[in-house]
Amino acid sequence: MRVAAIDIGTNSIHLMVAEIHPDGRVETIETARSQVMLGSGGLERHVLREEAIERAIAALQSFRVAADTLGVEDIEATATSAVREASNGADFCDAVKQATGLHVRVISGLDEARLIWLGVLPALDLSRGPALAFDIGGGSTEIILGDAANIRHAFSLHLGHIRLTDRFRSPGVATADPIGAARESIRAELAPVTQRLRGETIGSVVGTSGTTRCLARMATALRTGRVPDHEEGLVVSRKELDRLADRLARASVDELLRMPGMDPRRRDTLPVGAQIVRELLRAVRAQELTTSERSLREGIIADWILRHRPEIALSRDHDPRERSVLHTMSRFGVDEPHARQ
Repeated sequence: MRVAAIDIGTNSIHLMVAEIHPDGRVETIETARSQVMLGSGGLERHVLREEAIERAIAALQSFRVAADTLGVEDIEATATSAVREASNGADFCDAVKQATGLHVRVISGLDEARLIWLGVLPALDLSRGPALAFDIGGGSTEIILGDAANIRHAFSLHLGHIRLTDRFRSPGVATADPIGAARESIRAELAPVTQRLRGETIGSVVGTSGTTRCLARMATALRTGRVPDHEEGLVVSRKELDRLADRLARASVDELLRMPGMDPRRRDTLPVGAQIVRELLRAVRAQELTTSERSLREGIIADWILRHRPEIALSRDHDPRERSVLHTMSRFGVDEPHARQ
C-alpha cells in the first residue's frame, strides 16, 4: 500500500511517498521539497501573508498531482508552527481543502515532537544510553529525549530560524548587536530545557533539520577541505560548530555564499540558526552531534502505521505469542506500562 506524508512547515513543504509492505518494511518511493516560506514576515504578527498562502497552495497542488500519479491510496497532511499560531490558520486549511481536496491536520508542538521522534528513532544509536533528537524549524524547535521504549522528555520551543531572523535581523529592526540579542533570547528559551534535563544521561545527540545538516556540511568542509556528498550521519564537534557560528555571524551575504557547503536558500537565516544549534548543545552539555535526514515526514508514516496497521508496527524481534498480545493491547488502548508491569 502506498501512503504519502506532507509536512507543511514554516519554511518548506515536504512530500514523502512510501510503500508499506505487509512485513512492515517501509520503502521510500519519492520525496520532494518546496521552499514556500509560509511563515516569513508573519510569525511575529501571527498571520499568514496572502502571497505565502498562494505559494503554499501551488506547491500542495503539485504534490497532490504527484501523489495521485504514483498511485497513493492515503495522504496524511500536517501543518506545524506557522499555521497553528496564525489567526488565519483555519482559513488557510479551508483554502487548501478547496484547492486540493487535502485535509490538513494542524498538530500541536508536543505532537510534532512525538512524530519527529517516531521518524528519527530507527536511525538512533541507543547503545550509549538515551538519545536526544532536535529539529530546528522556521518557527519552532522540538527537542526530545528518549530510549527504545519511551519518550522521557519532549519540548516545543518558540525558537525558529525564520522567527528569530524576522525579530532580530529584519530591515528596520534597530538592534546594535542582532546576533547577540538573538543569542540571549535563545538562552532564555532554553533555560527550562536545561533545568528539566539536569541529571539525565544523554548518550548521543542527533540533529534532523535542514539548518543543522547544512551547518554540519559546512563544518565538515572546513575540517576536511571537501564538501561531503551526503548529509546522513555527519558527526561534528561543538567546537567546530562554535567556530562556524562565529564566522557566520561576522560574514556578509557575499561571504556567506562563497563558503563551502553553504545552501544559498539559507543565506538569510543560517547565521541565526547556527546560534540556536550552538546554544542547544551548550544547554545539554553535548560535545558533538550527528545528523539524520529522517524527521517529521518519516514520523507521519510511522504514525499512520501505528494507527492503521498496528500489527506491522510491532517489532519483529518479539516471538509470535508476544506479538499477538501486543497487537491486542494496541487495539484496545491498554495502558502499556501498567500491563507490562
